[in-house]
Amino acid sequence: MYCSSIVAYNESYSQKNWRFDNITRSFNIIYYIYGGTGFYKADGKTIQFKKGYLYILPANRVYSLAQNKNDNLQHMYIHAYIQPELNNLMEICVNEDRFLTYIVQLMKMYIESVDTIYIRKLTEMLFSYLTDIYTNENDLPFKIKDYIDKNFLQVFKNFDLSQVFNYSNSHITKIFKSNYNLTPHQYCKHIVMEYIISLIKQNYTVKYISEVLDFSSPENFSRFFKQNYGCAPSDYKKNNM
Repeated sequence: MYCSSIVAYNESYSQKNWRFDNITRSFNIIYYIYGGTGFYKADGKTIQFKKGYLYILPANRVYSLAQNKNDNLQHMYIHAYIQPELNNLMEICVNEDRFLTYIVQLMKMYIESVDTIYIRKLTEMLFSYLTDIYTNENDLPFKIKDYIDKNFLQVFKNFDLSQVFNYSNSHITKIFKSNYNLTPHQYCKHIVMEYIISLIKQNYTVKYISEVLDFSSPENFSRFFKQNYGCAPSDYKKNNM
């Protein structure tokens, strides 16, 4: 995606009659929401604008905009031409991304100073960054799975993937589950349990396995095992070997 030109920009505390029914615009509208209650409606679906989020409305699509008259929408907007055309509304959480937060802060500053040149440059920067994010995100679930497959013990001991992939753990969980119907934690736990069974079958002691998995004691490991298999490790070994 890239921005070819800027049409308008401003900060707005919407008037009580802020409402647009079944409109079409040849340009895209970029909103950053400060507060208030606003809605985007298209194709029979309604999305409520969230504070701290960026919304990029598609051009040449029919949609409606409205707000709660008792809670006026507060926002920053930029009207821009973007290529290639978007098919749907984009909703992006700014607060979970330091770089996006920085761009939005600069946009606000230059909108206040009415500096069109820098607004244009920042909008171009925004879409260049979003292109990188969404291109990389297509592969993100597979990269997470591959990382867990190769580092399941490390992940199991210290389950924080945000430092590895530079996304929040909540976002990582959401995108992984949408592809595999499991959270990363559930998937990692499944691999760990298979690994434990392989160690039991190789006659490793409970003490050794608990140390490998970094449990505080063999008793804690045994409790963990029983919670997942319904029996103690020793009973599992007797019944399956």
